[in-house]
Amino acid sequence: MDLFEQSMTMVNELNQELSQSEFVDGGLRLDLVYQCCDISIEHRLAVKILLETELFISALALFRTQFESLVRAYWILFAATDEQVCELGVLDSIEQLTLK
Repeated sequence: MDLFEQSMTMVNELNQELSQSEFVDGGLRLDLVYQCCDISIEHRLAVKILLETELFISALALFRTQFESLVRAYWILFAATDEQVCELGVLDSIEQLTLK
């Protein structure tokens, strides 16, 4: 099994686990973390397609946004204040967040 197939197997298992999981309301913070992770998974699938079609520069550009969405998820989960999380919940984009 090549690296792409192994990667796809992992993502399929992750998606199956997420779709079969029961989610409890964890509040805005966990909802935002979930959204960031979901974006990262979607970007990962697009990166795979770009790599398979040998569009390497585009894949690299999208890989950066995939990585950034995971970094944002970790930041929201472990570092963001409650005030910053509340701000994120009403913003159109994360770039509008004011760091204090």
